[in-house]
Amino acid sequence: MKKKILIGIIVAVVAVGAVYAATHLPRTEAGIPELEEGFGIYGSEVKFDGVYPGYSGNASITIINGKDKDRVFSVSITEASTLTKGYEAFPKEYFYWVTITKPEVTITAGGMEEIPITLSMPEDTNYASKHAEFRIRVGDLTQTGLVQIALESKWYIITAS
Repeated sequence: MKKKILIGIIVAVVAVGAVYAATHLPRTEAGIPELEEGFGIYGSEVKFDGVYPGYSGNASITIINGKDKDRVFSVSITEASTLTKGYEAFPKEYFYWVTITKPEVTITAGGMEEIPITLSMPEDTNYASKHAEFRIRVGDLTQTGLVQIALESKWYIITAS
């Protein structure tokens, strides 16, 4: 019984801490949280709806660098390790549809960088009535050691009939 109460208290403290952090972190004029250390991404989910042959659309993610050090980041497209219900993996042979304007970027301590990304479906493509997803991965190339952290943004493509 004491163990269940202790677990309940720990869960409550963690939940309160997460809500506090989400609502009390300093923010930029655009509403993006400022980080003391580490890094984060803003734009963690993007959806292109009604994509058709010849379509071209733009979206972006913003990388937020902590105030602790300068970092070099890689930005790339990758497969989704888990799929959202109702979506299939976006075929790797179509990854070339996605153009990442800045696949590598250096961000100074406390800075941020918007990374424009374009999705262009070629005119001669037959990929209709699909719900597909992939990820945009942001990795910190300045990390050393055995454990290295990368963050991913979910990207969804819904093609026209």
